[in-house]
Amino acid sequence: MALADTQCRIFWVALGNCTMAISAILYANTFDGVPLGWCDFAGAVGYLYGPGISAGALCLFRKLESIASTRQVAYTQSDRRRFMIVDLIICVGIPVLLVPLHIVVQDHRMDVVLGHGCNAPTYMSVPALFCYYLWQIGLATACVVYAVLTLRWFLIRRSQLSSVLQSSGTGISKDKYIRLMLLAFIEVVISFPLAVYVLAANLLYVELQPYPSWDYVHDNWGAVGYVTTEEIPYANVVSLEIGRWLGVLAAGIFFAFFGLTADTRRQYASWIRAISGGRLCKRRNSDAPLPGRIASLPRRGMYGDTSSEQDLEKDWTPTNDSVEGEPRLKLYDDLESPHSASFTGLKDIHVTTERIQVG
Repeated sequence: MALADTQCRIFWVALGNCTMAISAILYANTFDGVPLGWCDFAGAVGYLYGPGISAGALCLFRKLESIASTRQVAYTQSDRRRFMIVDLIICVGIPVLLVPLHIVVQDHRMDVVLGHGCNAPTYMSVPALFCYYLWQIGLATACVVYAVLTLRWFLIRRSQLSSVLQSSGTGISKDKYIRLMLLAFIEVVISFPLAVYVLAANLLYVELQPYPSWDYVHDNWGAVGYVTTEEIPYANVVSLEIGRWLGVLAAGIFFAFFGLTADTRRQYASWIRAISGGRLCKRRNSDAPLPGRIASLPRRGMYGDTSSEQDLEKDWTPTNDSVEGEPRLKLYDDLESPHSASFTGLKDIHVTTERIQVG
């Protein structure tokens, strides 16, 4: 099954973090020298990438719940295509839909906050609840519902989870399924309370304004405000800080689950070797003898797979430096090469501890 949900989530996290970081750097100590076109883009990203992350988590929960419930045993190519289309509608369509909806409740072009960057203002009114705030809470609530269903099916199918994943044909292992589920659960635990808190802060600290008409609200549409955090309401400061650090937190959680696995560490090492020309992170040569390594007999025999234990005992002779009562190993010159077909690695090494008596 295509990982459109994960890719969309990575896209929104990366877009939000990059945009917030650039805006904070550009407007760290001054309002001058930054084109307003960038502010229009950065302001839109500021209110889009939070719902985009929640939409990605919702698609991930849909997939996990669908796999664990076994409502569909196997997924055909058309099923995968349908899942991808639905994922794209949720992950991309819903956030993009918020652009025209937010313009309905955006009373002027932009607010530039010193030290933060560009912020698209929201005219706090009843339409603002339906055009912006409730979308974030709705996505977070849907994630909570799917999280409960996913946990329920996981507890029911936990003993057959490996066979369920194998029969589904999704290519997701049990370990990866559990990591995805934990990742989604942590995001829900964080995103849902934050969405509720932002809405509550706006309702408590910002008075709802009347919305008599479009012309009334957008009468001063072209205005651009240059303010500091001391000059804006507390609820707006809360929204700015959450918007600044939400993407950083989401990226850190994702990296903790998928950026430190054995496969990714091997990939990092291969990149470092490629960049450094092999001087850093050198690959260990398995043919090179380790200190103290003793040549020993392959479990399947020195001369083929048919060697028995008795054959090995006949070939086993004590060395001249053997001491009575002490085991010694004779180093054979005709041991097979590690590259031969009958040598499969350390797991095929067999060392006997039988005491050898010297007459």
